[in-house]
Amino acid sequence: MKNLILGDGSRKAQEDLYGTWFAENGNAKYLISKCEERIDKYRKWLTNFEQLLTSVKEEQFKAREEEIRQFLSRCTPEEIAAFQNGSSV
Repeated sequence: MKNLILGDGSRKAQEDLYGTWFAENGNAKYLISKCEERIDKYRKWLTNFEQLLTSVKEEQFKAREEEIRQFLSRCTPEEIAAFQNGSSV
């Protein structure tokens, strides 16, 4: 498998390129298997990261929304009207 792009062949170079390293004597069947395993795992991780990110953003939005509600509850009707009109009191 000399023609493959495995960096300079070192583990570090392979990890920089692929996030993992491969056996020096790996044949095509081995490399295909390893690549398919990694792709499946990364797809799962990516989905998990996306779900986590969405969840964290939703929680952050809810917290901010509550802060705004508390702030507005301390305002007078005139101050709220001024905010809505884009002017200051």
